[in-house]
Amino acid sequence: MKRLGKKLPPGTHRINLTNNTEDILIHTGELFRAMQKKQGLAGNGIIAAKSVPAAVKLLYRHPSNRSLEQVISGLMLYSNNFVANQLYLACGVAREGYPATWGKSRSAFNRFLNGLGFTETDIVMVEGSGLSRRNLLTPAAMLKILRAFEPYSRLLPDKEGILLKSGTLTGVYCYAGFFSAGTIRKPFVIMLNQPKNQRDDVLKLLEKIALQP
Repeated sequence: MKRLGKKLPPGTHRINLTNNTEDILIHTGELFRAMQKKQGLAGNGIIAAKSVPAAVKLLYRHPSNRSLEQVISGLMLYSNNFVANQLYLACGVAREGYPATWGKSRSAFNRFLNGLGFTETDIVMVEGSGLSRRNLLTPAAMLKILRAFEPYSRLLPDKEGILLKSGTLTGVYCYAGFFSAGTIRKPFVIMLNQPKNQRDDVLKLLEKIALQP
């Protein structure tokens, strides 16, 4: 974004837009305007949030050329909460059709999780990114999920030889992933509620215990 870019030194930067809805709106509008210009299409006017007319004609639908595994690998690496929620909403659509709603996705996930043997007290998902404090998960449930996820463990980011994903809220510090012992994957879960983040210290201790002869 030009407005935010003016405050940054030359180079490549990663900017978090999720804290300001106006930034998200402007970024999306500027992105579409750049795509228009690239295709030689003129455009002008303001960038604003407005309702789409009910009778508007769909001109173009753009399917992603990335596989689901590629999408998941990227969202894991960059902790992309937007993409995580889009996948969550897409699951609801796949089960119950459009339009996408949080209720449909919760219903779809509850049925899926029940099929895996989880109860409503094991896992509570109100949205897909993990940003809501109403999301609830027991360590035992997370371990069970990791065992099911093991065939896809390569999609997790690598932190000094440990495949893991972090989760962070104020006062909440988590890791979940796998220690590697040759070809063997050993799942682990760290969930800490504490004012000071000590998950890396706990991770080192767990690794030492898990990989000892």
